Amino acid sequence: MKKLNEYAILFLLICTSTVSFAQLNFTRYDSIVVLNQIGDTLDYAWTGGFNSPQFSEIDLNNDNIMDLFVFDRSINRISTFINLGIPNQASYVLAPQYVTQFPAGLHDWVLLRDYNCDGLMDVFTAGTGGVTVYKNITTSGPLQFVLARGGHATSDILYSNFQPDSPTPSMVNLYVTTIDIPVIDDIDGDGDLDIITFSILGSQVEYHKNLSQERYGDCDSLDFELANKCWGYFTEGATSNTIVLYDSCGFNINNPERIGGGNKHSGSSILSMDVDSNGTKDLILGDVSFKNMTLLINSDPTPNLTSSNITAYDTSFPSNNVNSIPVYLDLFPAGYYLDVTNDGVKDLVVAPNCFTGCENINGTWMYKNNRATNFPDFDFITKSFLQEDMIEVGLGSHPVFFDHNADGLMDLVIGNAGYSDSTSSAGITSSLFLYENIGTASTPAFQLIDSDYVLISTLNLDIAMNQPIFRIIPTFGDIDGDGDEDMILGGDNGKLHYFENIAGPGNVANFV
Repeated sequence: MKKLNEYAILFLLICTSTVSFAQLNFTRYDSIVVLNQIGDTLDYAWTGGFNSPQFSEIDLNNDNIMDLFVFDRSINRISTFINLGIPNQASYVLAPQYVTQFPAGLHDWVLLRDYNCDGLMDVFTAGTGGVTVYKNITTSGPLQFVLARGGHATSDILYSNFQPDSPTPSMVNLYVTTIDIPVIDDIDGDGDLDIITFSILGSQVEYHKNLSQERYGDCDSLDFELANKCWGYFTEGATSNTIVLYDSCGFNINNPERIGGGNKHSGSSILSMDVDSNGTKDLILGDVSFKNMTLLINSDPTPNLTSSNITAYDTSFPSNNVNSIPVYLDLFPAGYYLDVTNDGVKDLVVAPNCFTGCENINGTWMYKNNRATNFPDFDFITKSFLQEDMIEVGLGSHPVFFDHNADGLMDLVIGNAGYSDSTSSAGITSSLFLYENIGTASTPAFQLIDSDYVLISTLNLDIAMNQPIFRIIPTFGDIDGDGDEDMILGGDNGKLHYFENIAGPGNVANFV
């Protein structure tokens, strides 16, 4: 009977604990001041950092100023920033309250474009086997989106007619791999949005023409046909980023349809812009496993879609002026063209498009356009656009509070899976970042003191491999009962590593 009562009490405690846990509520608070090592305030400290961000513009608060939407494909996370609109400078404020107003379940890639010319940015994103579109129907108040269909009455993804010359349409899903970033732009200058993407089997890009203007006299439909199976008449290497011009493309129009054979496309980002002011769209390619971007010059005098011809390329984009440097970014760079400096001219932001092995500390390169959107002149500004104003420790952060200097204020120690490091044989380094609390008990403020606390990155804690550990997770507690807190680290080698604090109570921690 006593044993039964003990079990009953234990069961009651578990249930009570579970109910209590379910009733916990948390409120986001991101106003705590954070400083970098030289004492500058981080404007976007609590954003969470970037790994593989994708940039688009949208008016979040209906003030007729384009704000910033960032989608990080590595964790399928949205970040939103309000643009204060200060002329000739980037002037954003972190605004997480808009994140939940976007469609749920976005993944892999997201680009915001106004496809129906109503002034509202719609959502183009990866779908199952293609492209899913959400129409922005916001009138006032919170953002609102509904699923938009194109080419198929019941499908959630876009379809395109792969046999436009045939009396019987061949409607096939407009395929974009989840790895790629496609072009969604008005390629032919008729006012509706077309799509350029690499074919599923091959090294050519397909041009899917939107027939909304031709068929309905407006731009509010998503009605595509495959107008060219190898737009630009160039070929990219199936497993490299080499370019071959003047490809004969014998399988092209008439009667286009998917063809077998060839190597499966390995992954590319494509950005369109008119770099030479000739009225036609040029392309900028980024490729998986490569650090550079390649500019492809479209020499056609008019935007004649089915005959556009790429006649030159530059593997050191952008190399247009002495104040610029070519993109050289780990890994798989993708470009985004939007005005981030509030001067009415689109600028260039480049970020990695990979899931692993990416540059995740200095991974958002920004080039200011000092001329015109259709005739850009890029000045390189920074390798860490927005990132430089964040708590950024690389991939997989694990924060914990610990009073390292025994002043009664909880400091912040952050472990990580790793950050990009070209000097490391592994290509990454894991360490502990120490942010000291320089505020008060009621008004904390943190400053970065050490980006390799206890010099963890220099210790070969993985004895079997004779190398440092990665994926560091710290915790602190008085293990030996001497009145000060010791440190235990978990890592990728599956072991726990104990560091004794020999400082004694009331002293700055000293771990051995």
